[in-house]
Amino acid sequence: MTRTILCLLAVGLGLFAWPAFAEVQQAPGSRVKIDLPAGFSPAQAYSGFENEALQTSLVVVEMPAIAFDQLKSGFTAEALAAKGIVKAAFKSLSRPDDHLYMTGEQMSAMGDIAKFMLVVRGTDSMALITGNVPKATLASGKLTVAAIEAALTGATLAAAVEPAKPLFKLGDLGAFKSAGSFAGTTQAYTLDGSLAPPPGADRKRRELFLVAPSLDARPVGDLDAFSRKAVASLAGTKDVVVAKTEPVTIAGLTGLAAIASAKDKDDGAPLQIYHVVLVKPAGGYYRLVGMTFNADPALRMAEFRRIAASFQPLP
Repeated sequence: MTRTILCLLAVGLGLFAWPAFAEVQQAPGSRVKIDLPAGFSPAQAYSGFENEALQTSLVVVEMPAIAFDQLKSGFTAEALAAKGIVKAAFKSLSRPDDHLYMTGEQMSAMGDIAKFMLVVRGTDSMALITGNVPKATLASGKLTVAAIEAALTGATLAAAVEPAKPLFKLGDLGAFKSAGSFAGTTQAYTLDGSLAPPPGADRKRRELFLVAPSLDARPVGDLDAFSRKAVASLAGTKDVVVAKTEPVTIAGLTGLAAIASAKDKDDGAPLQIYHVVLVKPAGGYYRLVGMTFNADPALRMAEFRRIAASFQPLP
């Protein structure tokens, strides 16, 4: 469960605010409802909203409620600093529920970014809502910290998920079943079709396949270096060794597949990884990741190849 949650990549977002709020909207692919500022529209590449004119957005990453305590233990200035978020500090919001709220700063291609990170919990789900706002936008007076925090203070979790437009499909899932999505776009697949293991099952030895579209259209650059760094950064693993890489073309997209070995970060159990990066022509990428603890991983790795080869982006 821990690895499944950690492997689902979260990214920073931002929230732009005018003096008056427009309407309460529910983020596609999530339960999160927010009283949005005027000028926002649903994001296409992630679960959330954005205002392209001001390069600001609000992204939602939803997880099972059981992840709250796990996330809380890692929601520290030190952990955020490892992700490039500096000056992280706990703040308070006037919310009646059990929540976490931190602010910080991060460098990006747009320059210095102010970050506003809220974790809220419902009955059976929780959500990380992260605001990324260029500091220059704050300095311009077009939004204020007070307006951002007012929107986060009013964020709620609805009873049901708002349907999201699918960005891709897999024609061959092999033995795997859909286990749900995160951030509206990252899709997880497990052998039992559930992110949480059934009672009595091994909570750690869970085989997993993920498809994670990038949340923006920035160029990948050096594909080999990008791929190796992405494999090495998979959470829940250590001692990652990339055995080989090979060029791939899937659904007309060029990319690179990496075959790697690693160990479980907690107990050192060996695992095998199949990791594909497919480059979008207009910028951005798709990551397809298979992880197995099978003592004889050859068959499962072959299955990961077939699943990846059946990937098809949707218009």
